[in-house]
Amino acid sequence: MSKMLENYEAALQRLIHNKPTNPKLQNTKYKINKATVSIEAGRDPSSIRNDNLELNELRSKIKQAEIERKGLGNTPSSLPKKELKEKLNETKDEYTDLQKRYNILLVQVNSLIVENKKLKDELKNYIKKENLLPFK
Repeated sequence: MSKMLENYEAALQRLIHNKPTNPKLQNTKYKINKATVSIEAGRDPSSIRNDNLELNELRSKIKQAEIERKGLGNTPSSLPKKELKEKLNETKDEYTDLQKRYNILLVQVNSLIVENKKLKDELKNYIKKENLLPFK
């Protein structure tokens, strides 16, 4: 592997991990394409040209990285209807399960609030009756 190709590969990895070192790309939104990889590698934006056969694999990696960055690998249009219905049903089941758990926890929290209130009132009564020192 040539030094140039290693430089491009390292630049691509930095872009994939969202850690560019080039000031033009830091703190900005960017797409992962041939131009941004070239800029990150410190070269001219048009340096990864289609006529260079040595960079074919790099170009395909760049395309794949952008697809993964966008999350297009699992788009709804790429899945069959049956799988979509299954995922929808799973999501609905998970939602109803979470809703039930939430309601149970809400009842528990409410009962603890009521119990806490009772205990505070009981403590106030003890302090009034027996002249106990407060402990805070």
